[in-house]
Amino acid sequence: MSDFQQQYKLWKKFLDKWPISRLAKMKLDEYTKVGSKDSFTYWIESHLDEMGSIRGGSAFKFGVFSRGNNESRVNSTRRSYSETHGWYTSLGETVEEAFEKVRNNVMEVARLADQGDLDGIETIRLGRAVKWKIAFHYQNQKSPAIVNVFNRGMLAKYVGGTDNQSMADLQRAAIAKKPADLGILEFGPQVWGASEQIKVMSNQTPPVHAFTTTSTLMDNLPATCFNRIYYGPPGTGKTFILNELLKKFYGKKNSENSDNEERYSFATFHQSYGYEEFVEGLRPVLGGEIEAGDANEVQYEIRSGVFKELCDRARKSPNQRFAMVIDEINRGNISEIFGELITLIEPDKREEKENAVPLILPYSRKPFLVPDNIDIIGTMNTADRSLALLDTALRRRFEFVQMMPDTRDEAGAPLAGFFVTTAEGDINVCRMLQRINERIEVL
Repeated sequence: MSDFQQQYKLWKKFLDKWPISRLAKMKLDEYTKVGSKDSFTYWIESHLDEMGSIRGGSAFKFGVFSRGNNESRVNSTRRSYSETHGWYTSLGETVEEAFEKVRNNVMEVARLADQGDLDGIETIRLGRAVKWKIAFHYQNQKSPAIVNVFNRGMLAKYVGGTDNQSMADLQRAAIAKKPADLGILEFGPQVWGASEQIKVMSNQTPPVHAFTTTSTLMDNLPATCFNRIYYGPPGTGKTFILNELLKKFYGKKNSENSDNEERYSFATFHQSYGYEEFVEGLRPVLGGEIEAGDANEVQYEIRSGVFKELCDRARKSPNQRFAMVIDEINRGNISEIFGELITLIEPDKREEKENAVPLILPYSRKPFLVPDNIDIIGTMNTADRSLALLDTALRRRFEFVQMMPDTRDEAGAPLAGFFVTTAEGDINVCRMLQRINERIEVL
């Protein structure tokens, strides 16, 4: 028996055990129970995992869940707890009230899936990945309308759409590409495979603007040095991502690594920031600081700026990576601050590289190159200045990672399942923010 035949057999076993008619009578312990491998949620997440995974993320994705930890938890405006369960506060004051709403939503998703009503499923108040997983298994297998891929990004890549499209539209577009003689389970891996291939092809010639969420972090540093700017509106996680990178790769101290050597320097650009602070310059020195000097005399000396000091440190430790962190990089006069270094920061013109060309610094008159173990990481707030207005020379030498609000309504997302109840009905906060952002882009 093939893997797909076994999966079809398991799918039938699920429907035999959990027919639509049973959902109306489903009890709380049948829906979710710690330690049970026969509950509805365990079937959906674990037994049927090979037919579209929704593993990971918070158990709140199920609306109501059985707690394995009986520690006292404080209720919030979003989440409520009893000794035995947790649930979204918007679903009700008690677990019983919350479960009744969740059960009704599960029933409605199954009913709409059986009828092929994808737009109806879209409106149901349940975690996105969970409800589409449920819908997939309750659809009509003879005329399927849903593929077992519940990631909007993957579907968008496959159909040539965008992440802003509804799941219903993406599913319809994906199903339209299914060969008539191919089973729905056999079609799923083709969608995933094609999406991954598109992703690999696009990575061969990366665009200037890469898109990400606050959960995106590098697993490992690139093999060679890089210049990168994280940009986006306020509050989208730029500083958070930066701090996590510094802790993970550049020795930023925390309670766990307080003995680490911090291998980075920090600067904030502004209108008065210049070459002297960043690279090197003449700085005043009071006579009292100079041997045999007049206490009232002002003299000058050549001092290294923050970036040149970091280069000197990095040169002494060639086997370690260092980072120059620049906050608000778009607020400074780039030509004035970087000067001739705007050429030297290019990866192929770093020290010991094939195209390396040392430049003579204007004050010290010494040759200078940027070591190839320094990464330059900047942040910029697009509320202050448009990316299009950023210095052209800088744009050509940096890659840009866009940090946008995470409006995904799926497991693990910060606003997943977040609803606001009003007299007119429930408001899906994720969808509301998506629509607001779409309209802002149009304007």
